[in-house]
Amino acid sequence: MFKPVLFVRDLELFKQITSTDHDVFNMHSEIFPPELDPLWSKNFTDRNEWRNVKTSLTPLFTSHKVKTSFAVIKQFTRNLVNFLMEQVEGERNVMEIREICKRLLCDITTTYIFGVNCDAINNPDSEMYSMAEKSMTFKAARGLVAEFFPKLLKWKGTKMYSEDVRQFFASITRQSIKMHLENNLNSSTVINMLLERYKIEKSRIDDLDGIVLEDIMAHALILVFSGYETVNNTLAALIYELTMHADVQKQLYEEIVKTVNDHDVSYDDIISIGYLDHVVNETIRLHSTNAIIDRRTMKNYVIKAENPDE
Repeated sequence: MFKPVLFVRDLELFKQITSTDHDVFNMHSEIFPPELDPLWSKNFTDRNEWRNVKTSLTPLFTSHKVKTSFAVIKQFTRNLVNFLMEQVEGERNVMEIREICKRLLCDITTTYIFGVNCDAINNPDSEMYSMAEKSMTFKAARGLVAEFFPKLLKWKGTKMYSEDVRQFFASITRQSIKMHLENNLNSSTVINMLLERYKIEKSRIDDLDGIVLEDIMAHALILVFSGYETVNNTLAALIYELTMHADVQKQLYEEIVKTVNDHDVSYDDIISIGYLDHVVNETIRLHSTNAIIDRRTMKNYVIKAENPDE
């Protein structure tokens, strides 16, 4: 029933496993029976496929690509500031900051991945936002059941994503593919990278293979959800800590003002603010978003002894 697990607490060994020797520990544990939901399992059970897709998507996360995509982040943070100003002027004294952070992240991630702006900040009835929220709720609950009662899920034939969530994101993925191909968009979105990965041409829009569509949707969705809750929790915790520590908030504000100095803020400006980096790191230390990170070894691995008596 249970598989042996090594619990690693040594930070240097942890860094070695997750970074230096990532090629050995490049898979996660199977918390959900893979045969029940290919849309979920494509990113966790097929090691070769995921390695190929990861290689294709790696350019999205280089400093150069992030720098070019900074305009998207800046656009939506401006929308957020305008929204907050309107709420304050409207004498709304209480706001749920985690809800606001989620809507901000929904706008950024869906634009960056699908090239679709759902404007969740200003649109309380955004279907994209509600479906993203629903998928996260189902995924967390079913993942917990899968961890302890995997046979129950097999018996019921339960999938990780509910049918309405699957249908919605299948439609969004197909629309995004059609938009990219018909308009010859050479954008930096995840969808565009995946179209190049699968060599999909304009002539194949209407008869797109179902398996290929599912592959693209699976890889796009995992990027939507992998950072959704973690970044949201960190951002909300950061705002909370700054509220509780006025001295830190004041110093951070002064550092930002001194760096920006009345010009349009850039990616390089943000990176250069050392105190901001300290504040974010301390927030992550105090409010860890991942208490446990799992890795599965794909071949025999020896942890070398550091001391003679080990």
